[in-house]
Amino acid sequence: MSEVSPGTTAVNKRSADRARVTTAMRDSLRWSLRMGIVLAVLIGLWHLAVEISGVHPVVLPPPTLVAETLISRIPLFASSMWSTIQTLIYGFLIGSIAGALAAFIVYYSKRARWALYPYLVALFVIPKAVYIPLLILWIGAGRSYQVIIAALFAFFPLTDNTLKGLQGVDRDLIDMGRLLEASEWTIFTRLQLPAISPYMVAGMKVGLSEAFVGAVLAELLVPATGIGARIMEAVGPSNTEFILAGILVIAVVGIITYLGMEMIERRMLFWHYE
Repeated sequence: MSEVSPGTTAVNKRSADRARVTTAMRDSLRWSLRMGIVLAVLIGLWHLAVEISGVHPVVLPPPTLVAETLISRIPLFASSMWSTIQTLIYGFLIGSIAGALAAFIVYYSKRARWALYPYLVALFVIPKAVYIPLLILWIGAGRSYQVIIAALFAFFPLTDNTLKGLQGVDRDLIDMGRLLEASEWTIFTRLQLPAISPYMVAGMKVGLSEAFVGAVLAELLVPATGIGARIMEAVGPSNTEFILAGILVIAVVGIITYLGMEMIERRMLFWHYE
C-alpha cells in the first residue's frame, strides 16, 4: 500500500482551503446579486406607488427625495451614528460580561441559583423599555442611562444561552475528568468551555442586535446626540424623508454589525464549522 507524503497532504489541504474560499466568495456574490435585485424592485415599486397614488410627501416621500436627504446630510448621520455605536459598544461589553458572569454564578452555586434565578427570570420577562423611566429618575438622561439600557438588552441573551450551554455539557465527561484527577480549571477549559462556546457566541450575536435596539430606543425618548434623537427631532417639522433616511442608516449599520459578528463567530469557532 502506498503512503501519502506530508507534502501531498499539505497540497491537498491548501487546495481544499482554496476551494472553500472560492465557494464562499461565489455564494456571497450570488447573495449580494439577489439582494440587489430585490432592493431595486422594492425601490421601483415604492416610486411607482408614490407616483400613482399622488400621496403627499409628508406621508410617503419618493425614494429620490430620501436619497437626496441621505446624501446631503451624510456628515450629520455619520456623527450621530458614531455616538450610537459608542453607546452600543459600551452597553454590549458591559451586558455581555455581566450576563456571562451571572450564568456562571447561577450554574456553579446552588445557593445563588435559588436566590438569583427567579429574579433573573422576572427581569427577563419584563419588557426592557419599562426600565427607562426609572433609570431616568435615578441617573438622569445622559450617556450612562443609554449605556445601561443597551447593557440590559445585551445581558439576557448571553445569560440564557451560556446557562443552557453549561447545562448541556455531558456530565459523564465531567465525571471522567474528575476520575482522572483533573483540576476544575482543566475541566472547565478543556471540556466545558469548548462545549459552551457555540452557545455563548450565539448569545453574543443576539445580544449585539438587542443592544443596538436598546441604544436607539434610549435615544428616541430623551434628548441625545445619537441617531435616534436625530430621528425624533425630525418628527416635529414632519421631515419624513429624514426619518426614512435615518431608518435606512440604522438598517445598514445593523446588517454590518450582524455580518461582522457572523465573521467573528466563524473565526472563533472554526472547528465547529469544519
